[in-house]
Formats: sequence, structure tokens, C-alpha cells
Amino acid sequence: MLIYKKLNNNAIISKDENHKEIVVMGKGIAFKKDIYDEVDEELITGIYALKSKNQQSKLQQLASEIPYEFFAIASDITMNAKKILESELDEGLLLHLADHLHYSYEKDKKGIKTPNLMLNEIKQFYKKEFEIGIAAIGLVNRRLGTRLGEDEAGFIAFHIVSCESTSGTIDANDLLIKMQKIIKAFEKYLHVTLDKESYEYSRFIIHLKFFMTKMITSTSRNDKSLSDDSLYQMLVEKYKNINECLDKISAITLLDFNYELTDTDRMYLIIHLARLVNK
Repeated sequence: MLIYKKLNNNAIISKDENHKEIVVMGKGIAFKKDIYDEVDEELITGIYALKSKNQQSKLQQLASEIPYEFFAIASDITMNAKKILESELDEGLLLHLADHLHYSYEKDKKGIKTPNLMLNEIKQFYKKEFEIGIAAIGLVNRRLGTRLGEDEAGFIAFHIVSCESTSGTIDANDLLIKMQKIIKAFEKYLHVTLDKESYEYSRFIIHLKFFMTKMITSTSRNDKSLSDDSLYQMLVEKYKNINECLDKISAITLLDFNYELTDTDRMYLIIHLARLVNK
């Protein structure tokens, strides 16, 4: 196996037997190595290849920025999820988990905690995925020395749910049609054309898919008001155009699905739409 490109000392791009690009990781695998040098196979800890060109490109970018240990942990979590759920998961789960775990690790080092405002819904609607998240957090804490808790377990469950090939009791085609309608409404009311190929859009779709699943399956809403939450008020004030857009989206969801956006829904949608529209 040859080195075709060095991403950093711990990650390189090589090619498999079919001459397709693969990302190969291992501690020190590219240290003091040049292009076309042989890879020391004893150092290899992971080989990753994604079918989607966009996902493969993002994999290479993340591999150059994130220590290989996060990919190793993400890979273990993914395999455990597949085993417990007995289903295939979208290949992008590896990227989302590695990216999220690295972000969570950096926050934990700084003593920053992010409350998961959807934790109750995750526990209620996605019990298996949440149990996988709890096991995953235990793994992360042991390997990285972090002190992550239930909130982060919920975020991991969130990513797993969003990458499941089916949506349980949700008709996949019905969910897709509803998502397309909401996306078109966002573009219409915000006067933008969303970049469907961007990573920001991919992350937005993860949240939108979760939101739509919650909207379709919820028979009652007991989300607390965030009127006294300083972060929520700051977001609403800073992104008035997006919040006004969400007023119109809420009217659509109320008419079509008998669901009115909660403050929690608004908070997360504002965050993700702001990243997407202002990237």
C-alpha cells in the first residue's frame, strides 16, 4: 500500500485493489514519509472508504483536522449500533460522530456543557438509540478521560436516528415529501437557494429529519417556554428574518400536520439555518 497524499502524520490517502481512494489512519503512519512511500501496515488502525464522493471528500477533510482516535471510537459506536438495531446505517454516520465527538471533547476540556433540549423526546421515541448513546458515552469517557453525560448520549442517539435507513413507523417516502415541502418553504420565505452539496446543508438535514419525525409522531407537546432563556432570546433577536420565516413554517405545519413549532424547535432550526444561510 502506497501513500498518495499525506493528510497529517496520522492519516494518508491511499488506493485499494480497485484503485479507489481510501483514507488510512494510524498513529505516526505518515511521520517522516513521502509521497509513494510504502505504508507500515503494522501502524494501521483504520481504513475508511465512503461511496458518496461528497462524503469521501468530507472524510478526507475531517481526517486532516481530527485525531484518528475519534474515528476509531466513532467506528466502534457505529458497529455497535448496527448490531443492536440489526439494520444498516447511512455511511455518513462515521463522519457525523467523529466530528461531534471531537467537538464535545474540546468543549469538555473547557468546562462547557450544552444542555440537550430534546433529551426527553429522544428517550421517549428512540429508546434503543439512547441506550446505544449511553454505552457510547461510557466508551468515550474511558478512552478520552472526558466526563460526558446523558445530554451527550442524547446527541449521539440523535445522529444514529438520523442515519437509520428506515424511520421505524414513519413511511420513508411520506417523510421525504414533507421534508421537501418544508425546505422549499424555507427557500421561498428566506429568498435563498440552499446549497444542497454543502456540509452545512447535510448537518441541517440531520436536524430537519429529526424534527419532522418528532412532528409526525407527536400527539402532545409539553416543551417548556424559552421566553426567559438568554440564548434563545439572543438568537431570535439576531436572526429576525429566520424567526419570521419560522412563523410561516409553523403556520404550514399547523395546517398540514396539526403541529405548531415549539420554542425548542425554533431554537435549533434558527441555529442550523443561520449556519446554512450565512456560511
